Parts: sequence; structure tokens; C-alpha cells
Amino acid sequence: MSETKSPHSGLTRRSFLKATSAIGASAICMSAASGCAAIAGNELAGVANAKETDSDTTIEKSVVCQINCGLQNCGMIAHVRDGKLVKTTVAKDDHPHWDRRPCLRGRSHVQWIYHPDRIKFPMKRLEGTERGAGQWERISWEEAIDLIVARFKALRGEFGDGCVVMPNLTGTYSSVNGFMGGILRFQNVTGITPMDFSLDYAAACGYSRVFFGANAAVTNSEGSQPWAMLNARTVLLWGINMPESRPQYWHWVMDAKEKGARIVSVDVRYTTQSAKADENVFLNPGTDTALVLSMMNVILENEWYDLDFITKYTVAPFLVKESDGQFLKASDFSGDISETAATGTSASGVPVVGFSAEDLAGGDLAVSDPYLVYDQDRDAFAPVDVAANPVLTGSFNANGISVVPAFSLLKNLISQYPPSTAAEITGVSEEQIVGLARAFAKEGPVYICSLYGFDRYDNGDLTAQALCVLSALVGNIGKPGASVGSAAGAVSQNFAYTAPTKPGPGLPLLCFPDVVKTGKLGAMDFPVKAMFSMAANPIANCADANEFKNEVLPLLDFVVTHDSIMSDTAQYSDVVLPAAHWFEVDDMQSPACAPFFQINEKCIEPLYEAKSNIEVLSLIADGLGYGEYFQYTPDDYMKMALDSDELRALGITLEALKEKKRLYAMNEGLVDTNWPTRQFPSPSGRLEIYQPNVVKRIDWGQEFDPTTRQLPYYQEPLEAGAGSELAGSYPLNCIQEHGRWRVHTTFGKLPILRELSPEPIIYLARSDAEARGIVDEDIVRVFNDRGEVVIKAIIDDGLPSGLVNLPKGWEADDFISGNYQNLTKRYINPIVISEPFCECRVQVERVEV
Repeated sequence: MSETKSPHSGLTRRSFLKATSAIGASAICMSAASGCAAIAGNELAGVANAKETDSDTTIEKSVVCQINCGLQNCGMIAHVRDGKLVKTTVAKDDHPHWDRRPCLRGRSHVQWIYHPDRIKFPMKRLEGTERGAGQWERISWEEAIDLIVARFKALRGEFGDGCVVMPNLTGTYSSVNGFMGGILRFQNVTGITPMDFSLDYAAACGYSRVFFGANAAVTNSEGSQPWAMLNARTVLLWGINMPESRPQYWHWVMDAKEKGARIVSVDVRYTTQSAKADENVFLNPGTDTALVLSMMNVILENEWYDLDFITKYTVAPFLVKESDGQFLKASDFSGDISETAATGTSASGVPVVGFSAEDLAGGDLAVSDPYLVYDQDRDAFAPVDVAANPVLTGSFNANGISVVPAFSLLKNLISQYPPSTAAEITGVSEEQIVGLARAFAKEGPVYICSLYGFDRYDNGDLTAQALCVLSALVGNIGKPGASVGSAAGAVSQNFAYTAPTKPGPGLPLLCFPDVVKTGKLGAMDFPVKAMFSMAANPIANCADANEFKNEVLPLLDFVVTHDSIMSDTAQYSDVVLPAAHWFEVDDMQSPACAPFFQINEKCIEPLYEAKSNIEVLSLIADGLGYGEYFQYTPDDYMKMALDSDELRALGITLEALKEKKRLYAMNEGLVDTNWPTRQFPSPSGRLEIYQPNVVKRIDWGQEFDPTTRQLPYYQEPLEAGAGSELAGSYPLNCIQEHGRWRVHTTFGKLPILRELSPEPIIYLARSDAEARGIVDEDIVRVFNDRGEVVIKAIIDDGLPSGLVNLPKGWEADDFISGNYQNLTKRYINPIVISEPFCECRVQVERVEV
């Protein structure tokens, strides 16, 4: 490709390689434990004593914590003196509720930037050594890019563009350098396969099944904005330990409590959150759906449901055909259309109202084909918008088709879960189930604040679906203080995509090992020969790490990682590239689960030889022949992301953002409740409490039974259930808590946080510890048929017997031996395709070390 000139001053591979000189390529062997050896120089000098320098000038820059910790993405002020970052402080906002409260992770960025083990220069695995051995040779950026481009070209030439897979994870959540911005652009234009991260999708699929009509268009954010809970009478915290996992949100719960809201926590154990709740509901692992169904049972038995709401705003009166599970439509009435128009009945004599002769002759009817209900006032079938009094129960014959209202199907299902049955399944008393149902129906509005506690079981999507149906039954949607869905809150359109089109969901991480081993995804040929990891650490964040390291990686011809500190994935790479920190680049945070845009201003130059994601992607893209798509400055990419009539109407431009630093992107009157207009984006325009068209989140031809998700029935968890075949050999259910000291593995190496959480720990119930002769700080072996980990044990009186807690976010070199992800299994639910980390049974024994 001939060199072209661009009006933009962005970086291309050619301009970079021409402008830089080669760095000495002498071989340097380094220990994997420290990441890479320190280089000569005084880069860190003066940071600790910056206030003692001669300069009194401090420059303030607006920056954003860009990690996926719930996507509040706290804005901060970076204080820079003599070219060094010395501290961060909280960015102040004029919003009445959204005051920033960065957690300790967000306060630790100075230590991240100046961490002694930052990757300082490009390296390649020393020839003749194995992946993971920690033996590296320093190379120049020119050598690194040439090597990567050459290997990618060769592999793509032989196996196709998609043979290189790029983990599409959330280590950087921004518009220029993030997985929604430059990374997606790179994948789109090069044809490199994006890897779907297969995390946190179960609940999203369940919510979307009701709100959006199918789980293909998943979203985590059906919930109202968090400050809406200030209008709630009850705040129901379900499957979340907010003070630990999302401390920046917790103040809204306490503010709601001060205003008189009742706080109810539903969990499998006693947590920090439990200590502040007015009521705690403790249930058996993976049984959440049964509890929700039983609450609905009580509500129906006592007629506490909102009849007007479910009739007008849900598909409760829609007629479901017994033959195929689909909703009855006008087109299902066959026969002579002219006769039907003249007589008001179908050919079989079934009365139909609401159609004109023109409609039935192929006019509006052919276009709209309305859903039909049975109108009790007319004693006839009618379009749902015409019927004055649609019935909710019974069975009917519609032109020879047996139909039943969706509400009847739901009611029949719910009848199977009286409190007595649910108490046996969940361990929650009948009295508490009834009280919880009464509170939900009578003490609303209820703000349901949920997260991934139930998401990590194979049936987690059913729990989310059931919570939506429960809310619909009592009309707990679309009113101030009401919410159901993720704790993140409502969002606007994602404006971060800067590629010509957005790439598809990609290759699921859960399927990645099978595809590498077989070269197929379902019946499709899908050769995978290389992995390019950026803003990701898939080896440390996937189930069954043993399989990944021992069976999958050896089959890959080439592995590249771009990161700032050595990760598990970097350790097992062939080439490692040093990444710039967020505060070392210009970028923009677009609305994800917070309703505002934020500018991220570069506050210092990248240390050592670190480069931003977009710089690295530009260099590789140029080498592959796609440089024309990356000859832009960060400002250019931000302008692309903001190029929207909708945003211009709100006064949101890059110039305004740079001036104001933060701009709100949503109408404040619309975000406090979810869909206050009650116009839902499902095909029916209603809440689909019965889902006729369950689809797979990602379709590669896998078989599945859609009838298992049309209604949110209770499905026994795979391993966590009392009836699990593994319960005899491995009696302890193992969960992975999201703690406050790291987000997945991000922040895991920072000294200030390691002082507070110095090593991985497994928490055991006192009864389980005593039965095994284990006391505090004993070293134990945690094991099952898949693997083991050796770790320190602590007794936790908040745990029930039979449950252990092994907080996530650690990497292999943190453990005495083994890895906690050696214990988990790569279960693939063909519908939701999401990692069920809590489907994990183990045994624990004391060991001498």
C-alpha cells in the first residue's frame, strides 16, 4: 500500500518507525515474579517528596477511573507537579444526587502509575523457553511491531483473518482506547475475531427477556438511576453486597434509609450489607428463583396484584397457542376474508371484532397483524387495543386453534410454589416468604437493587426474569422510586463506537477452548491460531484455568499481550507490550451505566516506553494494511463518538465537554424511573411476562429448548443444588465474592491495597472448620476432581454450614500453590453463555506447609 498523507496528525506505523531509532536488543533475563527488571534512571525520584521541590505550581487535570466496577466511572482531579502525578482528589459535580465518592481502588492510581513492576519496554519470550517460564528478551517497539505484523499476516494468510482472536474485555472502558472504542474499531476493520467475555450475562438475558422481548439484545441496565431509591419505601438488595463490590453507590441506600425506606437484603450469607439491613433473607445457594416464584404465589393467592397494570402493560391477556407457544394474531384466522368481513366471524364461525372489510382484505391488517385477546364484554376475539375487557384466565378455541391467556400459564406455574414448597427448596421460612411478598406488594414502590450474586449460577437468568415478572404483577415499574434490574441504573445510547459498523458478539470465551482444540464452532470451520489480549486478562478470569494453560495455550501459535503490569495472561505470552495508564492519555468516558460524558485529560506523559491502546492498534493496523482507518488524533475519535444529532440537541460537543469536563446526556425527568411512559421496546410494546420467542444470546447452531425459558420456572442449579451428584464427595459450595480491593484482577498488585488484603483467603463456616480440625490462619487444601489450591483459611461466622467463600481477583502467583480457577468448570449454558462460577463444589482439608 502506498504511503498517503492525512490532514490528521495521528500516529501511523510508518511515521512511527521512521521517527524512532532502534533500541538496543541485548538479551535480558527477568523473573516472572517481578514482571520485568527495573531499568536505570530516576523516574520515580521526587514522587514521594514532590511537595519539597522548588516549584509551587500544581496543575490540575480532569481524569476518569475507567475500570468496569459498576460503570459509575468516578471522575477525579489529578494533581501534577513537576511533571509527576502527586495525588488525586474527588471531582465535584453540581448534580443534586450524583456526587462522586471514589473508593480506595480509585484513590490508588498514583501507586499504579509508579508501580516498580510496571512493564517498561516491549519484550519477547526468550527463545527456547516455555510460556510461563518468565524468561524475556528486551526488544524495541520497531522489532515488536514487525514481529506481530509478520506473524499475524502469515497466520491470516493461511487460516483466514478471523484466526486471530482478541479478548473483548472491560479493562479500559472509554471511547478512544477502550473496548467500546478503538478496540472494537480495530476488530471491525481488520476482521480479527472479537472474543465475547461470557461474564455477567445471565441476569442481563433474564431482564431483557421481559423488557426487550428476547435475550438477544441484552442489557444490564433496566434499573432506575440509583438516586431514584430516595423515593422508594422499600429497597430490596438481591444478590449484591454493595458496600464491598460497589461502595461508591452505597450512600444512596443509606440516604434512602434516612428518609424512611426499609432495607431488605437477600443473600446466601451475612455480609457487610446485612449489618445495615432492616431485614435479612438468607437462602440456599442457587435457589433464588424459587423464592421469587413463591412470593408471586402469595401475591396471587391474596389478590395483591395490580390488575389494571398487568392488563394494560403486560402480555398477560395475550392468547398463547398450545400448538407452538406463540401469541395468537389476526393472521391466524384463516378462511374466506370477505365472508369474515361481512359476517364479523371467521370461516369457522368464531366471532372477531375490530376489523373492517378493508383490513381483512389486506390493508392495515396485512401490515400490523394485531395480537388478539378474548374480550369478555363482546364475548369475542378482538385486537388487544380494541378489547374493552380482556380476560386473563380460561381456555378458548380460536378458529380450531386451542389458546390460553399468558396469565393462565403464569398462574399455573406459580401455583407449584406455595411457601411450604419454597421453604424446603430455599431454606427461607414460610412466614418470611409471606412477609416478603406482603412488603413487596403493599410497601412499595420497591427499588430492587441486584447484581451478580445469582448471575453466577446456571439458572441466574431465570431469577432475573422472575424478578421482572414479580415487579410487573404489582405494577412496580415506571413510577418514582420503583426499579428492577441492575444496580447500575438506566443509560442512554452508547455513543462510544467509532468503527464504521459495530462488530458482532464474537467468539465466546466459554467456547474458546473447544474451538482451539477442534477448529470448529458448532458446524462452522473456525481455526484459531493466535490471541491478542488488550484491556483483558482472560487466563485469570475464566473458569478452569488448568485447561486454558495446559491444553489451550500450547495449541496457539502466537500470543500477544498489551498490559501495564505483568498479568497471568502476559506471563503466558510470546510478546508483551507496555501499556500506558489511563491518566497518561487523552480520552473520553461515554455513558455506560451513568448518564454523563466525561473528559479524561492526559496529566503526564506515558512512563518508560509505554504506549496507549490506540497507538498500538494504529501501528499494527498500519502494518496489516488498514492504516487509513487509524490516522486520527484522540480528539478526532472523540468527535466521531459525539457525532450525533441527538447529542447536538443536548448541547453535547467535544468543545463543550472540554470546557465543562462533565456533561449529562439524559433528560433528568426520564431517568429516575424505568420507562415512565410505559412504552417498552419489546415486539409487543408490553412487558413480556411470557416470552414466546426465547433466543440464544449468541447463535452458532447449538441446540436448546426455548420452552425452558418462556416462563421463569425454578431450575435446580448444576452443582450447588442439594441434589447434586457431587454433594457426597464435595459437600461445600464455593462462591467467589467480589471484594472491595480489586475489580477482577485490576488493582490487585498495588501496595496500598495489598496492605489491606495481603493474600488470598478462603472463608469457612465455624461448624465446617471444626469438623475438619481447622482454626484461623491454618493453611488448607481446597480441591475437587478438576484441581486444587493451597491457601490460608479464616473462620467466618457469617457463613452458613456447607458454604465457603473464596474472593475472586487473584492471580496464580498470589497463591501458595495452585489456582482457585482450577476448581471451577467451564459449563456452557446454550442460551445465555455466561460463566457460572458459583457452580463449584469442593472439599477442604488442613495441610502442613
